[in-house]
Amino acid sequence: LDVSKYYKNTGKYYADVYATDNSGNQGLVGGTTFTVETDTTPPKASSISRSMPTVELDSSIRIWADKVTDDNSGVAKVEVAVWSAGNGQADLRWFNMKDISNNNWEYALDISKYYKNTGKYYADVYATDKKGNRGFVGGTTFVVEKAAGYAIMGNSDVTAEQLANYYSSTTSHYTW
Repeated sequence: LDVSKYYKNTGKYYADVYATDNSGNQGLVGGTTFTVETDTTPPKASSISRSMPTVELDSSIRIWADKVTDDNSGVAKVEVAVWSAGNGQADLRWFNMKDISNNNWEYALDISKYYKNTGKYYADVYATDKKGNRGFVGGTTFVVEKAAGYAIMGNSDVTAEQLANYYSSTTSHYTW
């Protein structure tokens, strides 16, 4: 018997079983009681983590919610809210995490697709169960830095002015 289909109120219920014999006599065979409780508890997680503490603006970071469980109805979805500390929550965005296995959830955030600022970021994770109970299950932080420049031939102490002077002194100049 799926109790949720028939009993919408919480509390103690009585169930009696009656039987009718071939002669039409009806009588109580037995009875029992049961309690209907409402699921009001949101899911929980054992930990929230990220792939690295510092990430460049033009890269990605992975955020994990480990062992997200719900004792009653099961986990329906897990979301992560991400925002930069410098903008308050003006740039807050919600992302749906993916169940990757055994109640472990993940989201791969492409930083430059959604955010343009460097600095500290917050990632708060919320889980919702199949009855609609939603709650905060944990959070983490990470730092976004400007992408490092890449030296083609290694590091150099030569200035742009020195390069221009060298180019001018060694290059033939054509006049058309």
